[in-house]
Amino acid sequence: MHATPLAPAIRDLRLLDTCVTLGQMATDAPSLTVDRVLAVMDRHDIAEALVHHNEARVAYPRARGNRRLLQWISGIERLHPVWVLEPPPSADPQAARATVEEMLAAGVRVARLMMGVAPPLLWLWDDLCTALEEHAVPCLLDFADTRVFTQASTQATPGEGAIDQLRHICLAHPHLPMILSMLVEGWASPIVSCL
Repeated sequence: MHATPLAPAIRDLRLLDTCVTLGQMATDAPSLTVDRVLAVMDRHDIAEALVHHNEARVAYPRARGNRRLLQWISGIERLHPVWVLEPPPSADPQAARATVEEMLAAGVRVARLMMGVAPPLLWLWDDLCTALEEHAVPCLLDFADTRVFTQASTQATPGEGAIDQLRHICLAHPHLPMILSMLVEGWASPIVSCL
């Protein structure tokens, strides 16, 4: 008879949280600071996290919140920055490329695409997705409509039309890693299988 090997300790798995929000989430809630996030990560044996700043999700210009994120997590190796992006206001491959180059120069290797604000229409996202695809930047898809709910959660349920349009983007950019993030109401499995 052979002994069943023990499962590894949770801390040995080097868990990665892919959706951590820093900053003010609601007017009556305390701000989610780096110290608070690190304390929660330690309590749950989470080794590292991808983090974005809520100001970049809910306020314009998004660049301000993205820069604030870099200031907040500077020198903290466990926290990896994610910039919140949406397409340039008009079709402009150079502007999209400049945004991605600025992001990469700042050491940011993951993007959060605000598809709840700018709908997932290929013509709208094509320039930015092309620039991101050139560098194989992993993209977390955020379907929350922060225009309506300025303190919107990162959880959202895209409509069927949005999923159909997202499929067109994925087919047009097959080398761009796109990750469905924080979906609710059981959408994740059917979406992944159809893409």
